Amino acid sequence: MKTSKAHEQVTGFLFREKAATCALYLCALVLALGPMLGTSLAQDSRATLEGRVTDQHGGVIPKASIEVMSEDTGLRQKTVSNPAGLWSVRFLNPGPYQVTISAQGFKTVEQKGITLQVADDKRLETVLSVGATQEVVSVTADAPLIDTSSATAGTVIEGATLSELPMESRIAYLLAGLSPGAHLIAQNNNVPFMWSYNAASDVRVNGGRDRRSNEFLLDGMPNQHGDSVSFIPPADSVAEFRIMTNAYDAQYGRQAGATFNVELKSGSDAYHGSIYEHYENASFNANRYEFNHAIPKIPRPVAHYNLYGGTFGGPVIFDRKKTFFFVDWEGIRNKDPRNNSPLSLPTLAERNGDFRNSFTTTVSGGVRSGPIPILIYDPTTLSGSTRQQFVASSNPADPRYNPVCLAPALT
Repeated sequence: MKTSKAHEQVTGFLFREKAATCALYLCALVLALGPMLGTSLAQDSRATLEGRVTDQHGGVIPKASIEVMSEDTGLRQKTVSNPAGLWSVRFLNPGPYQVTISAQGFKTVEQKGITLQVADDKRLETVLSVGATQEVVSVTADAPLIDTSSATAGTVIEGATLSELPMESRIAYLLAGLSPGAHLIAQNNNVPFMWSYNAASDVRVNGGRDRRSNEFLLDGMPNQHGDSVSFIPPADSVAEFRIMTNAYDAQYGRQAGATFNVELKSGSDAYHGSIYEHYENASFNANRYEFNHAIPKIPRPVAHYNLYGGTFGGPVIFDRKKTFFFVDWEGIRNKDPRNNSPLSLPTLAERNGDFRNSFTTTVSGGVRSGPIPILIYDPTTLSGSTRQQFVASSNPADPRYNPVCLAPALT
């Protein structure tokens, strides 16, 4: 019996030891793959800057110090090169950067004028010369860096383009038409306004079917409701955006058309702001050709449209070197009388709850016909799949009356 118990104890100990070892290996695997999984699932609008450090003979330089500084905010990020001389700094906001690379026994290289755009992945090849570390070699980028790590095709609409090109609609997404292969779908000759989600979404890219083939991102996050863009940011709040049209990275790929990746502005180390207004009035508009030649002449349509707002951003007072803010506000006032279709007001009988004689009309082939009865059913009389027609009721206390709707109807 003692031998049996000892055998059970040893067996149980070995089982627990193996289970603990498996759990340890599993935890190590999760910790090792966690960053990779997070990277593969993310759709980031921020940029990556990477590179390799070598000497004049092509030999790699490990443990070189790399400092990447944002010229907008002054924020600095540091790293060191690995044994292969490679380094990488991720999650950089689009904008201008300065890179300083130094290593013991070599001159320090300071490279300025490096511009990163939305979802960029740029690479620097840096050659260090033998000399004292205190000696600094300044390099100014005279040509933009090429993204050699990704085959994604597309176009970046920069902030200068957004602010300098005339945009009657003030919808930044419509500048996607500047990208090769992108076609904006006509909106029945109507000028799309800021609330026109259909116009902002109706872009066909490289022969894609329609907007159902596109994906919309805002600061790397999904910005989509069904097959349309969910939120249209004010044009003055957009830093830039990228239209990716082909050969997506693994982080993209839900769609068969294009990906619209919009990056909003952020605060910098100095205070900046803007105030704007876009005003449209009938007195500034030309009349339509057919209106001028009609007999009698038809006056130009009435239009009063105001779109106004402002932006402001900068450093937070209690932490000016690390914390920044940016806010924007936009308002719209639009007086656009539509007199090309008849409008109906409730009759006296309808205001008193009698809908038995309510009717409407329809237009087919340019001919209006009717009357067509409007049948209103009482929801409290549901029996199976049928309901009874609403019976006239002139009692305002009837619980079927909505007091919110009743108040304006009786005035």
